[in-house]
Amino acid sequence: SPSKKSNPALSLDTLRVFIPPPLRSAMATAGVLQSDDYVPMRDLFTSPSVSFAYERGWRQGFAQAGFPGADEEYDMVRKYFEDVTKDVE
Repeated sequence: SPSKKSNPALSLDTLRVFIPPPLRSAMATAGVLQSDDYVPMRDLFTSPSVSFAYERGWRQGFAQAGFPGADEEYDMVRKYFEDVTKDVE
């Protein structure tokens, strides 16, 4: 089995979050990335730059725009699906 050092795609895949999504798709098609199973927006908040922006104002901007916040949104979703999840618990 090949080692990680002998396969540059393995190293590049670890940096996937830093590659813009359109470029990721093209790189996967060209065989540069190991797979093309990228799901758009899946790793948005795993990007250090997005996390940095979120913690320094983005979250507060959502609050000022009238969004209730993560805790309240969770409660809203839980209440919305309460009838459906009643049987699961």
